[in-house]
Amino acid sequence: MKKFLAVTFAVLMAFQLFACKANPVDADLPIWVPSVPIHTTAPTQPSTQATASTDAGTVSTVPPTAATKPTTAPTVPPTTLPPSTAPGTTAPQPTEPEPTVPAPPQPQFTTTAFPNSLKKDGPLTTKGLPSVGSPKLLVIPVNLDNSKKTSAALNDIKTAFTGTEQSTGWQSVESYYSTSSYGKLNLDCVVLDEWFTPSRTASEYESYYDEENDADGSILILREALAYYESKLDFNDYDYDKDGYIDSVWLVYNCDVDYESDDSLYWAFVSWEYEETTYDGLKAYNYAFAGTDFMHEDTDMYPTEDILVDSHTYVHETAHLMGVDDYYDYDSKHGPQGGTYSADMMDSTLGDHGVITKLLLGWVSPTVVTGTGTGNYSLSSFTTTGDFLLVSDHEITSIYDEYFLIEFYTNDGLNANDSPILDDKYEVAEGIRIMHVDARICYNFKGEIDWNEGDSYSTGFLYDNSDTGKLFQNNLRADYSTKMEEYLYPESLYRDGSVVFGEDIWQKHRYHSGSALNFTLEVLDIQNDLCQFEITLH
Repeated sequence: MKKFLAVTFAVLMAFQLFACKANPVDADLPIWVPSVPIHTTAPTQPSTQATASTDAGTVSTVPPTAATKPTTAPTVPPTTLPPSTAPGTTAPQPTEPEPTVPAPPQPQFTTTAFPNSLKKDGPLTTKGLPSVGSPKLLVIPVNLDNSKKTSAALNDIKTAFTGTEQSTGWQSVESYYSTSSYGKLNLDCVVLDEWFTPSRTASEYESYYDEENDADGSILILREALAYYESKLDFNDYDYDKDGYIDSVWLVYNCDVDYESDDSLYWAFVSWEYEETTYDGLKAYNYAFAGTDFMHEDTDMYPTEDILVDSHTYVHETAHLMGVDDYYDYDSKHGPQGGTYSADMMDSTLGDHGVITKLLLGWVSPTVVTGTGTGNYSLSSFTTTGDFLLVSDHEITSIYDEYFLIEFYTNDGLNANDSPILDDKYEVAEGIRIMHVDARICYNFKGEIDWNEGDSYSTGFLYDNSDTGKLFQNNLRADYSTKMEEYLYPESLYRDGSVVFGEDIWQKHRYHSGSALNFTLEVLDIQNDLCQFEITLH
């Protein structure tokens, strides 16, 4: 009886031990969530399934005999019981697999190189300056004031276009574009060693205007200069893309810049030649026109005390030669408020080029975010690495579409001297900047790229930042301002501890198509030159 009770007790204890070990993990325990960076595949959950075990002791399976048989008697083989019925042995019990907790959905992050650029399928760069490679850019010093026809001024022009950071105190046209393009555009600016003196006076060119072709006196200077240098230069050296056009020409005049008039010839602008005259078999098209006064400009837009030769204006106009639009408001009475808030080289001639400009010029490729769910991601500084995200509510197959561009803005690199963030030259201003961009092209009824004529600005895109019904690009600020006249401030950026985009702010913002905003973004941390954030697509 005691032996039976002992066996029974052992069986019960083994069963309880098995039941305890097979009990599933508490479902309320937190599920492990990965830290930065998150990739497209969710990590596997650690296994919680228990493994059953039995007592390791040995139990005899043969009962003792009652009496000893004679040695001559036949031997009876011992009886072995099956494991399931052997005394003192616990039979293995079937177990159900632990239910698998499905991983939460996560957005996909895919780096995509789009085949487009302003030079390919674009609306503005027909016959213009290539934005990739090493094209030669002809720079002609134009003498319209003999009192300023000096070798010092000529050397300053060379420094402004070809100098180093040390010789300019900031950047030259060449060094700026090499840096801004991450080495993809290495302009060879050829500044001629002599002043070109045209046949008429500055006032005569000022009074000339061709109403039929909307052309001013600058085009007369261009034609005279090209005709003069045709026998001295081989213009085929200036057709990098071999499209039959001189890529672009810079005319830098030395008479006074007219800072007061809104329609003076002596300002800074880009225009084009409409006649079919050829020079060494090539036609002219894009040209830029600006004065030497801009090299020593007194402005409060950026600090000038350390600048020896200022190239800001020439950098801005050179982007127009490649087909880039202005992003500032030509007339505050037309069009919606918002925009870039002066924080762009193509707005107030400040800092680095923005994300959409570099995308259109073929210098950067976005990480496109698709799918649904929540994930963490880290971005490094856009101005130093070209790293950024593109989010839309539909598949993007071309840069000529509507989407949101997300960058980690920092006031270093080309933003260091004249940061677009107001009053922060000597302090750190960094955080996420979110731009709503609609870069769809304007087409006419024939399906051809059309010149979208606005009240004060014309563009080949469906929208601009001056007077179209919607904005070409708009900075969705963390401090929620829609006034075009204002500047950006450090609190305009999304930073650790600031508001959540799409949840606390801009939650009612919509695509131009009318569909609702489809993502939220919260900055989690900024350190070690990285901005970590959580993005949710729905």
